[in-house]
Amino acid sequence: MKVTIDENDNADIHIDSFDVWNCDSTLSYIIVPLLERYMQDDHGYFFVDNVDVPEHLQSEHDGWLNDDENSKARYSWVMNEILWAMKQIRDDEEESPDAPEWFLESFGINTNLSKEHEIERKEWSDACVMYEERILNGCRLFGKYFRHFWT
Repeated sequence: MKVTIDENDNADIHIDSFDVWNCDSTLSYIIVPLLERYMQDDHGYFFVDNVDVPEHLQSEHDGWLNDDENSKARYSWVMNEILWAMKQIRDDEEESPDAPEWFLESFGINTNLSKEHEIERKEWSDACVMYEERILNGCRLFGKYFRHFWT
């Protein structure tokens, strides 16, 4: 992909066929630096719904009424979750949980697992689910707050 924008804001975008093979990854190469710059320029922050942040950041009120001492912290938390998710997509899930060595050696086809290996496999599986859910939540937040990236 090649993007050129001239002084009149006219964009010339060239997309190769391989750019759509992993479209999510291709888009993340644009989204990450753009949102990093957006945050760096610090034009303010948008209001974030309580449901989208941890309890310790939630406001007594929700929506437009939740302007309080944690408003910017809620915004920062959401932006950091979005960026983290996009970086995981861009960097081929760099922080994904590592499979146990014995699992990789047997390609996971060993059905007679010891109790210890079964516990380890379950912990790894749970960690993978939590990791994927965090990525999906970052993508959900990106979609939810997409129209707020205008300041």
